[in-house]
Amino acid sequence: MADPFLLEHLLRPLFFDIGGALSPVSIRDQMIRGRIAVDRAIEEGLLGPGRPLLAIGAGAGGATAAIRAAQRGIETWLIDAAPAAFMRQAACTSRFVDPTQYDWPLLHWREGSYPWEPPIMPLGWQRDYASQLAFHWQRTLATAQTLYAPRLRVEYQVSVSIESQPVDGLLPVTLSSPQLGEILTGFGMVLSCVGFGAERVVMGDYASTRFWDSDFLGHQDLGLPRVAMPRVLVSGGGDGALQDCLRILTRGSEIRSAGELYAAVTGQLRFHEEIETLERRLQGAEDQAQRALIWGARPEHDHPIYQRLHRSHEEAIASLSDRLWGFICSVLEGLIVSTQLELLYSCDHFSASYALNRFLVLLLARYLRENHGQEFLRPGLAVTAVTPGVTAPRHRCARSAADCYRHPHRVAITGGACPNGLPAKRTALDHAEYDLVILRHGVTPPTLVLAGSNEPAPRRRQLLPYHVPG
Repeated sequence: MADPFLLEHLLRPLFFDIGGALSPVSIRDQMIRGRIAVDRAIEEGLLGPGRPLLAIGAGAGGATAAIRAAQRGIETWLIDAAPAAFMRQAACTSRFVDPTQYDWPLLHWREGSYPWEPPIMPLGWQRDYASQLAFHWQRTLATAQTLYAPRLRVEYQVSVSIESQPVDGLLPVTLSSPQLGEILTGFGMVLSCVGFGAERVVMGDYASTRFWDSDFLGHQDLGLPRVAMPRVLVSGGGDGALQDCLRILTRGSEIRSAGELYAAVTGQLRFHEEIETLERRLQGAEDQAQRALIWGARPEHDHPIYQRLHRSHEEAIASLSDRLWGFICSVLEGLIVSTQLELLYSCDHFSASYALNRFLVLLLARYLRENHGQEFLRPGLAVTAVTPGVTAPRHRCARSAADCYRHPHRVAITGGACPNGLPAKRTALDHAEYDLVILRHGVTPPTLVLAGSNEPAPRRRQLLPYHVPG
């Protein structure tokens, strides 16, 4: 096998992984990986007559792969441990998702649909709330099951055990569920699409809401009806933390996404030339950063890359003309909701995040600093403990986000260690009480689903195409 895409995702003979510690990790990236993996496996002869596909994980990547394989005449199993497909998005009614906005500042970032040009993908996607998107995909998958029966088989609540070596050219797999009983069969390709692991949202007995939980961050009162001016702490410098800061600061407005916020503050034609110059400047900075990050061998290699990228965005924002900056401030004056918000991150820069989120958070930081005397960015700090607040004496944390959400909590804060290799400053700095604490501390990668394996999936960085070629 010489195909570079398949070799990049090959972990064991006939076992391929498009989950784990991969980067980038968007829903659309998983769709692209799922389709390309199937097409290349057919070209390489891994899939074909008598060589079925097993796709593990009925999310966007797994369903895309399964439907694509069935379209091309391959006997296919799609399995999941959950009771239904797309459960992560189906349970989330509050997060708005857009397939192209995070390609900003490339020209197609406003398209809002995927694919926006041929070829057609097994799962179409129009920007919408996550739960509505999942409903649409569930209907698409059900239609595919009918259209491609019996070669497309979808089973839920399935446990799986995969042998480490092929037998007679096929990889033996044992599938078990209440409906199936126990089945031992062989596959020409096993494609693991189980996701990227468990979010780190628990600290001691405290539990924050997860990224894909339905939440109240878009509500005017944040789900805290008795708090006139809520004090909110978001801990983390990655994409989830930045997204939540944007949602909190624009809550109650018609703004549903980062793309809509950017369009609102820069959407006037009279600023076209200056905005275009700004976008090209930041596109160059982002491109340089992504090219450099691909070659990082150790975490400390990332620090100067993210540090320079952070400064590039700050410098671009500082260079805005008085005329454009005045317009932006006038728009934000009608959008930003007064909040005692603090964003803690452990170095002097954000970590992995989309360019649009990075830009908008730094833009709002300048606006709040200059127009309201509020500095909500708190770099170089880390949360070390979260406990019930003194104003909530009867509350006891029990690792339940639902129980903790409406109660104030006391937070211990110290000097932080850069997640990209810089040493920690472990001096206690502060103890403060917050009405809402959101932890966005990344994910713990899943372990491989191979029999006898307890090793984490390897860390891999990639540059993917924006759409499937050909």
